[in-house]
Amino acid sequence: MCNKSVREISFAALIKRSSQSLKGHYWKGLLLFCIAGAVNLAVNFIPIVQLLSGWLLFPLNVGMMLFYLRASRNEAAPVSSLFEPFRQYWRMLWGCLRVGIFVFLWALPGIALIGLFGYYVSQHNQHPAVWITLLFSALLIILLFLPISATYRYSMTYYIMLDAPAMSVRNAMQKSIELIYGYKLRLFGYTLLWGVLIISITLLLNLVAALTLFWLGILLSALLIIAILPLLCAFGANFYLALLPEEPAEDAAAPATAVEADSGNPDDPEK
Repeated sequence: MCNKSVREISFAALIKRSSQSLKGHYWKGLLLFCIAGAVNLAVNFIPIVQLLSGWLLFPLNVGMMLFYLRASRNEAAPVSSLFEPFRQYWRMLWGCLRVGIFVFLWALPGIALIGLFGYYVSQHNQHPAVWITLLFSALLIILLFLPISATYRYSMTYYIMLDAPAMSVRNAMQKSIELIYGYKLRLFGYTLLWGVLIISITLLLNLVAALTLFWLGILLSALLIIAILPLLCAFGANFYLALLPEEPAEDAAAPATAVEADSGNPDDPEK
C-alpha cells in the first residue's frame, strides 16, 4: 500500500479533476442516464419483472461507474460501457448481494436496540422515563454509524471489480477496505458537502421562482440535479483513482495494474 498521506484528494482538487475528465464526455454521460432511466421505466411496466427490477438492472449502475472511470482516465468511454457489466452479470449480482449482507449485519445492533425499546414500551404501557429515552437516542445514534461506516468501507468494491475482472468479490471487498482506510470520514464529509451544495442551490432557485412561478422552481431544481449528475459520478471515479498507488512511469499506460496485482487466484470460485 502506498503512502496515501501525500495524495492530493481535497474537495476542490477532485471537483477540478472531475470537470476536466468530463470534457468530451458530458453529453454522453447525460445520455447514459436517459437510457438507464428508460430501461428502468420499461421494466417497471412488466408486473412480474417489476419486483426484481433492482436485481435485474443493477449492472446498469456498475456500467455507469465504468463509463466515468474510463472518462476519468482519459480512455475511450463509449455509451456501450453501460451494458458491459452484464457480461459478468452473476459476479456483479453476487457483489451487490454480499456488500448488502455485510452492511445489513452492521445494522443489526441498531435494529435490535429499536426492538428492545419497543418491547420495553409495550410491556410498561406508558412513556419511558426521560433518562431512558435519552439513553436510547444516544445509543441509536452511535449504532447508526456502524452501517454508514460499512457502506463507505465497501464503497470502492465495484470500481475494483471493474479494474480486476479476475478478482473474487471477497478480495475486492477486502481491497476496498484497504484503499479507503483512513479516508472514510473524508468521503463522508465530501458526501455532506455535495448534499449541502445541491440543497443550497435548489433552495436559492426555489426562492427566486417563488417570486415568479412555483412550477418554475421545481423545473429548475430538476434540471439542476440532472445537470450535476455527471459531475457527481465523475467525482466518485476520481476519488477512487486518487486512492490507487502511484505506478511507475513505464506502466502508466496500464491503469488497472495497481489493483490487478492483488487480484489473487483468477480461478477463485467466489466471484
